[in-house]
Amino acid sequence: LNLFIGVIIDNFNMLKKKYEGGVLEMFLTESQKHYYTAMKKLGRKKPQKVIKRPLNHFLAMFYDLSNSRRFEIAIFALIFLNMLTMGIEHYNQHHAIFFILEVSNAFFTTVFGLEAMVKIIGLRYHYFTVPWNLFDFILV
Repeated sequence: LNLFIGVIIDNFNMLKKKYEGGVLEMFLTESQKHYYTAMKKLGRKKPQKVIKRPLNHFLAMFYDLSNSRRFEIAIFALIFLNMLTMGIEHYNQHHAIFFILEVSNAFFTTVFGLEAMVKIIGLRYHYFTVPWNLFDFILV
């Protein structure tokens, strides 16, 4: 009797691992599993808060700039260029290369500082509610 019960429990555990869910998912059809998985993912999502565009024309200009796709692409391109210049640095390099790298480092630091300022002015206190912006701000 113990052997029979052990085999049943072992088969049950094997099926449970196979279907990687709970006991209920073992008895669902494929379409029901897809629906159930989609609902679980949807339940974990939180709605994003919409940041209203400021009424002030000056602040609205910074808001539009900080939310524009072109601004984002330009910053990504500058990050890539900054990575390239950091990768050029090597041991026993010529003084001219050292000077160019120092100037480019100052340029990129200034640009990334200006990016943070544009976003802070445009997004106001909402800038500090996004973890990625906090990380970016600490790096700059």
